[in-house]
Amino acid sequence: MARFHLGKVPADPEFDPDVQGWTSLKEPNPWLAQLFALPVIGIALVLLAMLWLTITPIRISDFSIGFLDILYILVIIAPHELIHLVCHPHYGTSSKSILGFWPATQLFYAHYDGAMSKQRFLGILAAPFIVLSLLPLAVCSGFRFNSTVLLKISLVNCLCGAVDLLGIVMIWWQVPSRAVTRNKGWRTYYRIPQ
Repeated sequence: MARFHLGKVPADPEFDPDVQGWTSLKEPNPWLAQLFALPVIGIALVLLAMLWLTITPIRISDFSIGFLDILYILVIIAPHELIHLVCHPHYGTSSKSILGFWPATQLFYAHYDGAMSKQRFLGILAAPFIVLSLLPLAVCSGFRFNSTVLLKISLVNCLCGAVDLLGIVMIWWQVPSRAVTRNKGWRTYYRIPQ
């Protein structure tokens, strides 16, 4: 069963990447990751907004933001992390699956403390964006449905997934396709199986 953890992403003391032949990704610390994610998220938000304006009945006036729209951020966090969790091996029911909150960085996270393929890791990172940002867009486009609620869910989830999108870019470019990935705390490692 998945467990909850308060604090920084836990590190398995039995996993020693240097001794066990794992290569570290070149990745920023959590604070810098959020900063480096800004250009990625800016591009993603602009492209997503253009899609909403192009293929749905949504118009530019529907993009208004009110004070209560901040609540969308709070509403999105739980489903976003649960989608990550159910994409873990064993659908998040393993004791290696961890849901957590790191107060010092204001990050909620779903962490898998075991090895997985590059493709699985990319899928885990991309799943909330697909389900909460692209699926509402597809529904409104396919049914010609004008929903500012789905628009805001889509855009806010894209914003909340900034570090996920940065992670996708880093893993895509740095990890060989046959490699297995694993995290030790915040850090990501990979190795090619023998």
